[in-house]
Parts: sequence; C-alpha cells; structure tokens
Amino acid sequence: MSDKSEKFMVSEIMREKILLKLDKEIPHGVAVIVNVFEKKRNGVYDINLDIVCEKSNHKAIIIGKQGQMLKEISAYARQDMEKFLGSKVFLTTFVKVKENWRDKSALIKEFGYTDDIL
Repeated sequence: MSDKSEKFMVSEIMREKILLKLDKEIPHGVAVIVNVFEKKRNGVYDINLDIVCEKSNHKAIIIGKQGQMLKEISAYARQDMEKFLGSKVFLTTFVKVKENWRDKSALIKEFGYTDDIL
C-alpha cells in the first residue's frame, strides 16, 4: 500500500535499478520521467520513459557499450514493474542529458520532484 501512484512507483523502480547497477559511476543526479503509462486492452502496460542525467559522460555510462547497460537495467526494471503491476510490461527507455538539472528549480518541478525531496 502506498499513497503514490503506479506511474510514480514505476519511475522509482527504474531509478532504483539505475542506482543499484551504477552507484559507483553515476551520482544520484538521475531522474526518471514517465511519458506514457497506458494499460492496453490485452492487459499489457505500455510504458515509455526518459532517464535524465546531468552530464553527457553519464549518458554514455548508462547506455553502455552497444546499449548493453541500458538493456540490462531495463530488463531488471521491467521484471519488477511486472511484479508490481501484476501484468506484462512493454518498456521503452531513452536517456537524455539536462546539464545540472538538480540546480534548476523549474526542472525539479517539471520532473515531479520538490525542493524538499532533494
């Protein structure tokens, strides 16, 4: 039970997997934005999200060689999302850079965070 939405929990599952896999390479300056969160008639969730990091070298680390790290992180996250939602998940992820987004209150609000959380 939680007072948070399923959409929020899905973003946190992805963020958790990023931090677990890359805690040494990537600081906590990663946000996850869910662009599409839709349950189709067949019961499959269509989830499209952006992973936002602060530096282009962080983007390269998250994606990994030939996309391998992003594939691994996404597979991990998708498994937990399916357990949480009780249904199959079709997950699409993109990695974007927003330089120093944690220092910009407008971006913090846009990403759904408050100054109190960070």
